[in-house]
Amino acid sequence: MTRKTYPLEFTLDAVALARENGAHVAQDARDLRLAKTTLLNWMRKAEKKATLLDQV
Repeated sequence: MTRKTYPLEFTLDAVALARENGAHVAQDARDLRLAKTTLLNWMRKAEKKATLLDQV
């Protein structure tokens, strides 16, 4: 089985949508046809990168 890859723009838009909606990550993931854990992982990675950039 192969992994599905998503364009960076889609990933960034999905993270932005989930942040806007707050506690509705599960619904956002369903709407985007993603696993909830995928969206949560993207959000964690984005937060980590933002934190690293703030330290520079």
